[in-house]
Amino acid sequence: MSKKQIVALGVFSRRLRSASYYWMIFGPLLMCLIIGGINYFVAKSVTKSEPKIAVVATPQVKAALMSLPADGYRLDKKLTLTNQKQIKRALAQKKVDGVLVIKGDFKSARYLYQAGNDKNQPTQVLTAILSKLKSSLAAQKAGLSPKQWQEITAAVPLKTEVIRQSNQKSEDDKQIAKGISFVVVVILFLVVSSYIGIVGSELGNEKSSHLIEALLASVPAREHFSGKMLGIAYLISFQLVTYFLMGGLFYVGLQVAGYGKLVNDLHLEKYLTSFGPQFWLLICLIIVLSLVLYVLLAALLASFVSRVEDISQLSSMVGMLVMVPYIFALIAMYAPNVLAVKILSYLPFIINGPMVVRLALGEASLSAGWIAVGISALAAIGLYFLAVNAYQRNALTYSNKSLFVTLSQALRRK
Repeated sequence: MSKKQIVALGVFSRRLRSASYYWMIFGPLLMCLIIGGINYFVAKSVTKSEPKIAVVATPQVKAALMSLPADGYRLDKKLTLTNQKQIKRALAQKKVDGVLVIKGDFKSARYLYQAGNDKNQPTQVLTAILSKLKSSLAAQKAGLSPKQWQEITAAVPLKTEVIRQSNQKSEDDKQIAKGISFVVVVILFLVVSSYIGIVGSELGNEKSSHLIEALLASVPAREHFSGKMLGIAYLISFQLVTYFLMGGLFYVGLQVAGYGKLVNDLHLEKYLTSFGPQFWLLICLIIVLSLVLYVLLAALLASFVSRVEDISQLSSMVGMLVMVPYIFALIAMYAPNVLAVKILSYLPFIINGPMVVRLALGEASLSAGWIAVGISALAAIGLYFLAVNAYQRNALTYSNKSLFVTLSQALRRK
């Protein structure tokens, strides 16, 4: 086994025994579950926020109203109110949110609700329904059968067809695209932030504690650095494989447990077919390349670390840079064709923000995505050799000055 492999396996096995590494794997999943749970309860609360309405009317009118589907409100079929006093008491005790009072065969109608009730009162919907019921009862009195009346009032079917270019997305697809972009950017931000800490710890701690002197006596600096990067690549691969396995087990488990409807409600097939396999391949490559670029940048900066406190400065520097794509992704969601956004979507370290958004919205072609991926791949190769050379030159160089000062001095020497 080569020395590089020994170093790589050392990094991999050491992190696998660390509880913090597993938190790094399951932390983003936990956050997704929390966000999904919040969305679920918000959707439930929206349903419950529909006002409950009691009806005061003749038995015939009340039965006709109860037979119609409720849209934006709920009818209380058990509560019986006969006078104004009972109506006021029911509203004051919040048994219902509103009371619909219909006199005779729609001679008059009133809708009463408690002052300060913040729920949307469906007065417009009720007006339309009452008008429809009044017309239906009038038709019955005129001797028209329900079928005849239905034929008279039936709406003319109007078929709509939207014509758009192949790369244009519908409004529903655009909403899905914004959701996908947001999830990709946030998850990548969390994962990158974690691996920045690992790189700083692996390279910076050895140098700040002078342990690197003994290590480089048996392993050349170039192989030592390559082994560290290979070990981090193993960790990333292990995390991705874990996600795929957990996703598959979760899917199969829900199907076996009889919760297939829950899986269908996720509309995963719609997401996959709406954007196509080439889109998802590009997204995966953008995520991996962005992660590689940030890890290599952190490794490059770690080559100049001399003190333990410099590691926190390193993490904050790269962490601030990780925020930049997130900001431009938010801008791209609402202005994807601004010239600055178009240019930035091709730049390494930033493509995981605006380019993901523009691809999802259909504002950037797949060929543009491949060009951006190619640029980032070339940048990653160049950054790797730059980081290797910097580590080889500075592995045994120490300084009492801060990381910012050390970096500025190194740039001036260039």
